[in-house]
Amino acid sequence: MKIYEYSLGKTADFGPSVIALGFFDGVHLGHRSLLTKARELSIKLGVPFGVFTFDAQGPIKGGGERIYGNREKAELFSELSADFTVICDFRSVSELSPERFIREVLVGALHAEAAVAGFNFRFGKGASGDAKALSELMEKEGKRAVICDDFTYGGETVSTTRIKSHLERGEIEKANALLGAPFRICGKVTKGNSVGHTLGFPTVNTAREQGLLLPKRGVYRSATVIDGRFYSALTNVGTCPTFEERLEHCETYILDFEGDLYGREITVYFLEYLREEKRFESEKELIMQINIDKNTITKRNGDAKWQELGPNLQ
Repeated sequence: MKIYEYSLGKTADFGPSVIALGFFDGVHLGHRSLLTKARELSIKLGVPFGVFTFDAQGPIKGGGERIYGNREKAELFSELSADFTVICDFRSVSELSPERFIREVLVGALHAEAAVAGFNFRFGKGASGDAKALSELMEKEGKRAVICDDFTYGGETVSTTRIKSHLERGEIEKANALLGAPFRICGKVTKGNSVGHTLGFPTVNTAREQGLLLPKRGVYRSATVIDGRFYSALTNVGTCPTFEERLEHCETYILDFEGDLYGREITVYFLEYLREEKRFESEKELIMQINIDKNTITKRNGDAKWQELGPNLQ
């Protein structure tokens, strides 16, 4: 999948397309339903399907931490069969009226034959354009828009706020159910203090962009994929209080893997919250607990073929 970094004045080099519009933080069940409709429409029209979103590090959607960064969102869009992703610099288009955004950006620069958006989609200066305006302005340009209703799960509307709340409480399985796929952290493996290696449990530290959410501190049953193969893993989110405490980070012990991953990009999938992070009185006590955790995830994974990761990841 191709990724375009867009700012006002640029013109994409792809032709007519169907474009899904939104911030899509989390790419949750509601977003997935919208993206599926966009993909189906693109197949019907015989044109590519793309996603227009804003830079996760930009000022849109107010303050607060994001669930996913640009790379994670693009990875998910690709898994959902998007042909391209357009990541827009919000500042470059924030002063455009709704009319100019449709005429100059969506239709003029991005060649949208159709746009698909949620019922609460807003655009244009001061968020003055709504879903109704999107439909009217696209029709004025001789194009079309499809507006999707809200999406409910368990009798409640699926929302990014609801998912964040689950992640912050360590309710990873509830969060995953609303996301439609396991919560993930994508990042480059960075150098740690090598304590895990000296204990016999070498770990990889995964860098997390500033402004992106980390779930509740603790130990998780997880999985990661390396060279096309999935591995069971234990992931600790926290500060490693048994030793010299560090800044909050994500550290993963990958079972049955030997090799150097430093500098490589990996994805860690969170499957289950096992226990809280704690300070152990000795290395021996810590090693005993890691072995208990290891045995726990080995029993729970069993002969599973990673159904939890979803059909696009098995």
